[in-house]
Amino acid sequence: MGKGKTPTIGLFINWLDSDYHDQMLRGFQSAVRERRFNGLVFSGGAIRAINRQVQTRNILFNRAFFRLLDGIVFSISDLNFFTSTDQKAEFMAGFSGIPTISVCHVLPGYTSVVVENETGVTDLINHFIRVHGYRRIAVIKGPEEQYDAQSRFRAYCRTLEANGISLDPALVLQGNFQETGGVQAVTELLDVRKKPVEAIFATNDNMAIGAISELASRGIRVPEDIAVAGFDDLARCLSIYPTITSIAQPVSELTATAVRILDSIIKDGKGPDNIKIPTKLVIRRSCGCPNPFTGAGSESQRHSVVITERDDSMKEDAAGLESSLEAVAREAEADPERDAIVGEIIRLFLSAVRGGSPAGFPLAFEQAIGSHILRYGKPEFWHEILSGLQECFLAHLRNKGDQVTILTRVNEARQVLVGLERQYTLHREAGEGGQLSLYRSIMTGLLTCHTMDDLLGFIRNQLSDVHLRRLYCTLFMPDTEQDPEGVPAESKLVFAYDRDDNGKAAQAMPVFPTNELLPQNIMEGSSSLNLIIEPLMYKDRRLGLAFFEFTDDADTYVFFMLRMVMSNVLNALIFVNKLEQSFADLRSKNLQIGKLSFAVEHSASLISITDTEGKIEYANPKFLAFHGYILEGITGKKTAILKAGQTSEETYAELWQTIKSGEEWRGELLNRKADGETYWALTVISPVRDQEGKITNFVSIQEDITAIKAKEELLLIQKRNLTELANLDSLTGLCNRRRFQELGGLLLAESKANGTFLSAMMMDIDLFKVVNDTYGHDKGDSVLKAVSLACAKTLRECDIIGRFGGDEFAVILPGVNLADAAGIAERIRELIELIEFNFDGKRIGVTISVGVTQMADDGASLKELLDRADKALYRAKRLGRNRVETSDGGKA
Repeated sequence: MGKGKTPTIGLFINWLDSDYHDQMLRGFQSAVRERRFNGLVFSGGAIRAINRQVQTRNILFNRAFFRLLDGIVFSISDLNFFTSTDQKAEFMAGFSGIPTISVCHVLPGYTSVVVENETGVTDLINHFIRVHGYRRIAVIKGPEEQYDAQSRFRAYCRTLEANGISLDPALVLQGNFQETGGVQAVTELLDVRKKPVEAIFATNDNMAIGAISELASRGIRVPEDIAVAGFDDLARCLSIYPTITSIAQPVSELTATAVRILDSIIKDGKGPDNIKIPTKLVIRRSCGCPNPFTGAGSESQRHSVVITERDDSMKEDAAGLESSLEAVAREAEADPERDAIVGEIIRLFLSAVRGGSPAGFPLAFEQAIGSHILRYGKPEFWHEILSGLQECFLAHLRNKGDQVTILTRVNEARQVLVGLERQYTLHREAGEGGQLSLYRSIMTGLLTCHTMDDLLGFIRNQLSDVHLRRLYCTLFMPDTEQDPEGVPAESKLVFAYDRDDNGKAAQAMPVFPTNELLPQNIMEGSSSLNLIIEPLMYKDRRLGLAFFEFTDDADTYVFFMLRMVMSNVLNALIFVNKLEQSFADLRSKNLQIGKLSFAVEHSASLISITDTEGKIEYANPKFLAFHGYILEGITGKKTAILKAGQTSEETYAELWQTIKSGEEWRGELLNRKADGETYWALTVISPVRDQEGKITNFVSIQEDITAIKAKEELLLIQKRNLTELANLDSLTGLCNRRRFQELGGLLLAESKANGTFLSAMMMDIDLFKVVNDTYGHDKGDSVLKAVSLACAKTLRECDIIGRFGGDEFAVILPGVNLADAAGIAERIRELIELIEFNFDGKRIGVTISVGVTQMADDGASLKELLDRADKALYRAKRLGRNRVETSDGGKA
């Protein structure tokens, strides 16, 4: 770093579309802003992703950009979620020479800042054992090779051992950090392993929520029958029943600490060793502890009051319940208004138990709580109140009918509360300067921009109203050289917005080296930049980069939505600019159009003029001669006489809507001449206005592009034919060896990623050389075609079959195990055995030998898989031919 230069720190991260990533982002930006550094957040997707759009996002990890950085913070486990530690290290090796900090993952050779999972997990497992007496504690692990998942599982094992409990493998379940992982783990535990369990520790909240959902669907109560706890302390832990005991991790502190370490390295040349930031156990209801609002939930309290009749004998107990709830609500910083609402809610539930009108309960509940929610929000408090009420009443009521009544009323109350939450959210957004309406206006306005100038003007005028400090957009220059990783050498700044500079930065629109990210006057002209960098792309096409800097109170997700809309608009503008160039000649002619002008009369273009209803008033000589009409014969007739009946009505409707609104319409139409001959016309239709601006006529200019369209169609056919020649065997029409290996490799990779079956076959025709030598190669070719057809009829559309050469064929069967694949091979063998050929008056038949194998857990490549099938094929040959032999992935 040069003397006096502002340090630039980069954060490399996956998508910024979750609370977890938002916390990580804000911690980084806060620390960077505190030190007046430049902060660049590269949001580039997951490394080694199969999805092509994610691969396109990876352009942000191009090493050409790293020369700008004085330090890097990597969320390496986030970027390489499904890669091994060695693969992570290989990726990181490309950044040698730049001080680098790994967050969320301990990476050998690098300073790492990670969450100390062990403290929170140890506290949780000790709580399970020492407070609740649970000893049969199952664990749902996270993805293998994921640092947090591994450390949480190790802490679970150590804490069991420290408490004298042996690890039971039957209680260790594999998860995926998604809700589906929790559902699948509970299903495995209860239906397959069938082991008794008292508690479940899910190594993240998503899996805990999935586990609770699956237990509830089976009628298993949490925590009464099985306790559940998670990790992460997501906001959803408070919005479901029971509220989830979890472990809170300070995500924002991870990146903030990493920036502080880089600051020390930049200043002193050294930094501390690895740092672990402790987690904290958050006790809630799902572990079996009392509800914080009611104290209900412990075994000693669960049946302390019994109410079996609907009479005055329940008043004393009900008053006690009401008094207890109000007292706890006051301790939770409730105001007098909220205390009164709690009392009213209790009276509603008491009335429901005494036989009050069930139809009026939802409305009464909404009337009691509605105005308070819409003014103050805080729905989590009322969710806790409902949970407490449910537990208290279920503990005190032994009459089954009363219990059903309470459960029904609580469910109705929750539905009312969810609706009020939505109203509150909309009310709040509308009250904050109309942000929701403003964002919608911005999105809609972007889609109406027709030129780069339109887009720039809109951005400058509208974005000053939102929480945006800076916005820059660059486009890659498509005709410049590219580096080995596909980044164009030059980019252009197409617009720039700087709230603090009154938009002055927008005046300069230079071309600059792409590896500088932004022009030097921007990168070096500000005291500090705090930019998020997102790729601008359309599908898998790279357009350029967007740079955002917003204030702390902004909704980051809105700006990522903005980036997507901007990408679509920019892609359309690029296309329009190219289209404008192709219409340059037509536009120059259109400038001088007038009724019966000399230029129009002698133009080589097909020109006509209609009234506002589409009735023809004039057509130039070229138009008349081309179509075979005379002016008197078509004057007053509508232009519908030109329709060939093959252009959609939607196209015509869009055409009329455009020109009647005063805009110019351009496009291609399939038209018809007087003799019925059709032709393609490149058409421009423009409105003609009088002095008052009223539309009086429409002028149409057409060019016959039938020959061009024919050439395009011919080129398309030739391209299709060349593709078939490159990919297909010319004799059988099956995949050739190259195409088979290409498609087979994709299916193999997909099966490995999804954990599904995949089988392969190798087959050849027995004694095929004898057929060729005896009857000639033309007869041999007919045998090959017949065998190919028989195979193709037997296989599915998703299967791949290819001719490897001579009489050898290969087949890939996705989703098929070894036994089923052998059955398919046997059907093919039997079908071919039935085929007869008449060669030189002799009726002969042929047979095939087949080798079958399936993908094993050894990570074999496609070549190794086919080699195993080939060995099985040769064993079939040795054993007498006309048979099917299999290999299970070991010895053939």
